[in-house]
Amino acid sequence: MKSLPSVVLLGLLSLLGISCIKENREECPCYLIVDFSELDSAKFESVGLDVLSADGFLYSDEVNSFVSDYTVKVPRRGICVNAYIGAEFDPERGFVVDPGAGFPELWLHSSEFDTSCDVVRDTVILHKSYSKINIHMLSDGTPCPFAIGIDGDVCGYSLSGQPEDGVFKVSLQPDSKGDCYVCLPRQKSPSLALSIVDDGDVLRRFALGQYIVSSGFDWSREDLEDIDVTIDFSRTEITFRLRNWETTYCYTVEI
Repeated sequence: MKSLPSVVLLGLLSLLGISCIKENREECPCYLIVDFSELDSAKFESVGLDVLSADGFLYSDEVNSFVSDYTVKVPRRGICVNAYIGAEFDPERGFVVDPGAGFPELWLHSSEFDTSCDVVRDTVILHKSYSKINIHMLSDGTPCPFAIGIDGDVCGYSLSGQPEDGVFKVSLQPDSKGDCYVCLPRQKSPSLALSIVDDGDVLRRFALGQYIVSSGFDWSREDLEDIDVTIDFSRTEITFRLRNWETTYCYTVEI
């Protein structure tokens, strides 16, 4: 049999449903292009960048030139991108704190991508991912003799930038003016509690998370607001003031 012309042969193969073997690109990298040009260089001098995947890939850098096309070769098995300032990134835990430590003043951008393609793009916009709780204790002009305990069930952010379940617990000692503060990560529920502590003994415990939600505070905002809490106490009364909202609670414990 004489050889068939190549055009005719390809046509026959097509009719038979047989296609040419395409290039296997599973082992080729995907290119992540990160755009930092939206950042205010007057506000942010440099930004940490960490890119990781579930199979152990990790790329880290400190970016101080806010360019529009910062390119990273990444695997084709999905990645998480974190750009941030104000905290250290732990590639095994994310942005979390251990009990006893307040949360840092974290500005964060997090993204997840399916990288089973040639190119993905990400534009970094940092968001205020902490809320500073400013606490003022009124004590008739005398130094406050009590410590304040704050505890909750979110200890920071996961590798993908989501609120991470864990023990959050910190002890605060107001200064001579009765002032102290703590920074908190984004909360998932109104579980925060505030305790007034005297020499290690909890005198009273209050549902701070519920008061914050009742004040109209929104933990889902992209940029979290700060919170001002005034505790006006006497022997029988504590008043909480959050923004323009106020409530008073009475109790029988002698302070």
